[in-house]
Amino acid sequence: MAPPFSVHRYRHLNTVVHACQWLTMREQFGLAPNTLDAYARAIDSYCFFLESREHTWETSTQGDVAGWINELRTRGLANATLIQRVTAVRLFFEYLVEEGLRPGNPVSRGGTFRGYGSAVFRTAGLVRRLHRLPWIPTDEEWERVLHVTAEDCIRDRAMLALAYDGALRREELCSIAVSDFDFARKLLTVRAERRRTVAARSCHTHRRPRSCCADISTAATRCGEIRMQYSFQSLRGIELRRLRLTHGPRRYNASHCEAICRS
Repeated sequence: MAPPFSVHRYRHLNTVVHACQWLTMREQFGLAPNTLDAYARAIDSYCFFLESREHTWETSTQGDVAGWINELRTRGLANATLIQRVTAVRLFFEYLVEEGLRPGNPVSRGGTFRGYGSAVFRTAGLVRRLHRLPWIPTDEEWERVLHVTAEDCIRDRAMLALAYDGALRREELCSIAVSDFDFARKLLTVRAERRRTVAARSCHTHRRPRSCCADISTAATRCGEIRMQYSFQSLRGIELRRLRLTHGPRRYNASHCEAICRS
């Protein structure tokens, strides 16, 4: 799970009182720690840029925003990361405008509609979003992934199978609790609070990963971990050593599987 959010981890952001207050309010509104961390890194990056120009948030202009975006591009940030950082800075500027600390927002919002006579156009944001096709491995590439992971422990193979069955993100996979399994109906429930879209869903599970998760749940109960929160966390006890449970893997993501297939 993500560590607790703290504004004191960001050196430049920590000196801006209004930014700390805004992030604290976002946290009280219920934003996820990873989202807060992304917002904080974006604002911290812009704070560092303003310090190099000896400007402040109250006197920042569109020229400062354009220079900051150009600097991020030269650093090689991905298109999605760049859009995320610009969005975080725009939201903070909106807060400053609402609080009466600025006359206007220098970061324009994309997606709004403007009319010119009888024609209506949708305005573009400061950073154009790139839409790329998803990577879909071939049968030979999947065989190579399965061959590499065949020697892993039972829990790691169960995690890979569940991630494939339910199209789970890594955060969703590592947050699965024992109570999320319905072994009778062969279903796995992904709770809303653990999904990026904040919408719960259920997915079917096959026999092999389901039996592995049942063994993990039984072993945890024998070890006295009846109130175990997550199925794939490292636990104590002889029974779990028999199952060869290791620390949570960070290898089962799209980039790693693609690297295995391309090797």
